[in-house]
Amino acid sequence: MRKVLTIAYDFPPRRTSGVYRNTNLTKHVSALGWRPTILSAKERPGVLEDRSLLRDFPIEIQVERTRDLNISGWEKKAETGIRAAGGLRSDNRETRQPFWDRWIRSAGHWVRSAAYFPDDTVGWIPAALARAIELHMQHRFDLVYTTSPPRSALVIGLLLKRCLGIPWVAEFQDPWYPPSRPWRRWSERALLCPILTTADAVITTCKGLA
Repeated sequence: MRKVLTIAYDFPPRRTSGVYRNTNLTKHVSALGWRPTILSAKERPGVLEDRSLLRDFPIEIQVERTRDLNISGWEKKAETGIRAAGGLRSDNRETRQPFWDRWIRSAGHWVRSAAYFPDDTVGWIPAALARAIELHMQHRFDLVYTTSPPRSALVIGLLLKRCLGIPWVAEFQDPWYPPSRPWRRWSERALLCPILTTADAVITTCKGLA
């Protein structure tokens, strides 16, 4: 049987809208002559889970879960500290806010825009990429299949293709909406273009998305 490494950030028992397509696809590819290995992220505290999603999942399919560094964990602490210091007093965006509140919120948007690239799961990329390389050394995959969102899976697929030359299929379940800030639009285009031109095949869920 040919071997495929499926890279999916969300995978059961996580219960998100993106897990159902990939879970069912993984169940049935073995009937088409493929042996899948799943690379996913470890569960985070507070993330919605549903263990029943794994009830009929084949036990012979290897599922690897790697560390996911939560780079957005600072936000709640920063907000608590700022509010304790008297900032962010107004949560109503329709009324005129104090200058410092507007400045703090604007600075927060800039920090998120710079740090969360290509999105807030960027902290998963180092551990997942390292584990993907280890798995390839063990199994010699014939194909890498990445599903997004989040976009971190696409970055991992791109790096594996560039570094190891493994055939790569990139799946887009959602559109890649252009961000509002001009410099962020440029950086995302600089990432999206090599993804689309380097992948051996690109899959979308509908013609409009294509």
